[in-house]
Amino acid sequence: MIIIDKSQSCSSCLLTVDFIIIYFRGVLAVLTVWLEQFPYDFSDPPNYPDLTKILHFVEREVTESGKCELEKKIRTRIERFKITPFDDLGMA
Repeated sequence: MIIIDKSQSCSSCLLTVDFIIIYFRGVLAVLTVWLEQFPYDFSDPPNYPDLTKILHFVEREVTESGKCELEKKIRTRIERFKITPFDDLGMA
């Protein structure tokens, strides 16, 4: 979790709100591309701990407007792995 010391004025803060927004957008973009392009990196049945950790991060740290799409993709990926775990590996 990123914490900003609100007792300091914004001009003296190292992390501005704009920087944090840009940072989070970048993190979400990387996670989205990784999930879409390399889904087999997350195939770890039965509980899919990596996907679950990312899902918890998204639920906890991302605002509602940015959360919906990535959260849906993660949940869909978990369900797809449970139904057909080897489809993305070319083994089905």
